Amino acid sequence: MTLNTIMAVKFPVRILRYKPSGSSNQGIMKNGLIARALRPRCAVIVHPQFTEPEAALRAAGHPVRRVILRPRDGFRLAGAAIPPEADLVVIGNPTNPTSALHPAAGLVAHARPGRVLVIDEAFMDGVPGEPESLAGCAGVPGLLVVRSLTETWGLAGLRIGYVLGPAALLGRLRSAQPLWPVSTPALAAARACSSARAVAEAATLARAAGLGLAANRRTRASDVRRFRRFPS
Repeated sequence: MTLNTIMAVKFPVRILRYKPSGSSNQGIMKNGLIARALRPRCAVIVHPQFTEPEAALRAAGHPVRRVILRPRDGFRLAGAAIPPEADLVVIGNPTNPTSALHPAAGLVAHARPGRVLVIDEAFMDGVPGEPESLAGCAGVPGLLVVRSLTETWGLAGLRIGYVLGPAALLGRLRSAQPLWPVSTPALAAARACSSARAVAEAATLARAAGLGLAANRRTRASDVRRFRRFPS
């Protein structure tokens, strides 16, 4: 069973218009599959996020600009000055290391004809209900959504992931993809992690993590209020 077939079960509403393509999240973003397949004249990386996509683009000889989100704004994308001439934009959602979750509508607003918009959703499995995911969003021009199966399930050694996008863009990625990009053990893991039972378990884990995070934030806020103020 191919990764395309496995992901067709997970994303049935998209299979007629979008086709998944098998590769690892690391290979798609960090080891330069997108950098090799595309020829951007103005690539923009929205930071903070992983440094590997920028490094891969620069190694392939592509000029890269940075858009830096500010801590005082909560690292939010709203108001970010992405150059209108950018023909490749890479954004993490949710973003590591800030954990900022950008609204889907705000991400879609940065799509336009002639631009490839790459949304790295490697950590989206950890968001209960995935309300801001674009994995099921059809009709957005130039949208590529990169997903990973290695984060929730601790499968770092298998490096299994996939990308969702328009058939024409996926064809360009496949033309630059090495032969046999996904191993048999990785395919078996993908099938197991995409089953109905696994999806339900992942949702339970995400809800538990969200509750734990909320409790941790409340505890920290309470601790901060107990601190005494001293003149500086």
